[in-house]
Amino acid sequence: PKLFVLLAFQVFPLLLIPVLISDSAIKLAKQLLSVQRQNLLLWDGYARIERQRGKIEAARTVYVTALSMYRGFDRVQDKIDAPLLWRAWMEMEWEEGRAMLALKILVASVVQNEEEGLDLGKHFISIEFSRC
Repeated sequence: PKLFVLLAFQVFPLLLIPVLISDSAIKLAKQLLSVQRQNLLLWDGYARIERQRGKIEAARTVYVTALSMYRGFDRVQDKIDAPLLWRAWMEMEWEEGRAMLALKILVASVVQNEEEGLDLGKHFISIEFSRC
């Protein structure tokens, strides 16, 4: 019993490391985004951290937020990074077993790229996430 207690105290802090790291990572991501709001790769990283924490709805919100505002960004790099963000969101939904939502995101990404000025927020309000 004493050995078990000793091992438990040695192992327990190791179990907390991922939790502490993810909390720190979320804080860092938010801090970086407050300065670099136009960095789509940071938005993707933030969404992936949320997903890793099991907060799928929060990750989804991050993707919608980033993709709804990137059209107003001036950098050429954003035109390159945006399809990667669409893909990451679609893959997340697919891996979460939401194939219909993943398909809707794929279609929306194509429509978004073809129609300049499409309002993503308006477009996605019509998607009922609970049905997908």
